[in-house]
Amino acid sequence: MSPAYREAYSRINSMVIVGEGLADLNFRRLALLLPAERNELLRLAAMEARHARDFLLCGRNLGIRAVTASVLQDEAEHLDFGERWLGDRFPACAAAVDACCQAGGARGSGHAAGPAIPGGNRF
Repeated sequence: MSPAYREAYSRINSMVIVGEGLADLNFRRLALLLPAERNELLRLAAMEARHARDFLLCGRNLGIRAVTASVLQDEAEHLDFGERWLGDRFPACAAAVDACCQAGGARGSGHAAGPAIPGGNRF
């Protein structure tokens, strides 16, 4: 394996490992918030945790270390932006989101999209 390949694989593998780990964490958090979907969300969390472990093992088998510090910094920037973006827009649609949650959510409701969010986006 060339040094350039090892460097590229390390970066890509790091992103995948961090992404899978974050997905695991987020599914577990959602399971706490959505008790009716708890079992499915925990199943998905476990699947994501297995993916993270498997990618970590692939790197080890190839003798390539995942360098996650820079990936974590990048993800923190994404999350900071997302938190600011949502914080600015959520108050305008909070009542509609609450109504969807009270009605059992949009799952299986046949709605193509939820209420509009200021700025033209939909969730």
